[in-house]
Amino acid sequence: MPISQATRADLLLVLVTLIAAAGWLFSRESLLGMPPMLFMAARFLIAAALLLYLGRAALAQLFEPGRLLRVLALGVVMALALLSWILGLNSGTPLGEGAFITSMGVILVPLMSWLVLRERAVPAVWFSMPVAALGLGFLSLQHGFSIHPGQGWFFSSAVLFSLHYTLIGRFASRIPTLILTASQLLMVGLVSLLASLLFETWPHSLHGVTLGWLLASALLATSLRFSLQTRAQGMADPSHVAVIMVLEPVWVAIVGWLWYGEVMSLQQLTGCGLILVAMLIARWQGIRGLFFRA
Repeated sequence: MPISQATRADLLLVLVTLIAAAGWLFSRESLLGMPPMLFMAARFLIAAALLLYLGRAALAQLFEPGRLLRVLALGVVMALALLSWILGLNSGTPLGEGAFITSMGVILVPLMSWLVLRERAVPAVWFSMPVAALGLGFLSLQHGFSIHPGQGWFFSSAVLFSLHYTLIGRFASRIPTLILTASQLLMVGLVSLLASLLFETWPHSLHGVTLGWLLASALLATSLRFSLQTRAQGMADPSHVAVIMVLEPVWVAIVGWLWYGEVMSLQQLTGCGLILVAMLIARWQGIRGLFFRA
């Protein structure tokens, strides 16, 4: 029996979440041999070069009036979000915990849209926010009513990602997805390179193992991941995309357990579980469409 396009798209999105989760592992292993900002610069410049080459035929569309400045601004926001993320990852915070905190970015999008664009959100989103805040509270209470620096970096990343998601929906329409993605990855690479030159000391050489993890991060977890995600999003219902992407922090937690032996306490599991519930509440409309198809 042939598989429908919708099912193929859903399966492809699940694969995307698995590759994204593997990217957390690739990144942490790379950080054992190189500074975080230098890693980000190398990873995203390599990935951007590949995607720009693949999308070179449509590159001229980026330079149409009004587009380039918007794309550059989006790239800077994305760069700040990812630099916050890599500093959180470099802090030693458990992978699963970091992934769930970062995933709060999608919950914060409606709030950010209201603050920046004055757009109203559906009631389910407002119901999800106290649940997410309670989950973050459970995680921060591990340190005696204080937030661990890694948690702070991951939460900053979530806020910046929510701003990026908000702006990209409004200001980046009608730009080919591949070119839009590649140009933003290029900006991430350039901003990271500048930050690394200013604040980091570069190693004299890189071990072959570190180079292997770096290439896996750039080619698999970045170029391949975004290419597959772009293709799947073109085939899938947007509500399905939003729901299936919830799987990423779950896979990351499993990767942390299998590779690093990271075992969460009951309090950590409760906090992550509440954040997951909040994500599902915020995406209830998509969940309903996914499981109750006509």
